[in-house]
Amino acid sequence: MLEEKTVLDTIEVSDGGMIRLRFAIMVLKDGVEISKKWHRTVVPPGGDVEAQIAAVNADITSRPDLMASPVDTGRTDELKAIAKLVHTPAKIKAFKEREEAEMKALTR
Repeated sequence: MLEEKTVLDTIEVSDGGMIRLRFAIMVLKDGVEISKKWHRTVVPPGGDVEAQIAAVNADITSRPDLMASPVDTGRTDELKAIAKLVHTPAKIKAFKEREEAEMKALTR
C-alpha cells in the first residue's frame, strides 16, 4: 500500500531569530520509505507559525511536481513554543528595523 506523508523534519534558529523549517515529503510503500523530497521555508521574527504552515500546505498540495499531502501537525505545538521563546520583542524590533533599512536602500 502506498502512503504519502509530509512531516516537519528540521527546525533551526538563526542568530537573528529566523526559524528555518525543512519538511520531508515522503512516499512510503508498506511503511518503507521509497521516495523523499524536501520543502523549506522560514518564519521570521514576529511571523505567524500557523499562517506559514498554511502557506506551505497551499504550495505543496497544489504543485504538480510535488503532489504532496498536507503537513502532519504533530510538531506544530513544538514549533509554536520555539517561536514564542526566540521571537522576543527585541528580535522582532531588530528584524523590522533591518527590513525597513533594506527597503529604503532599494528605493534610493
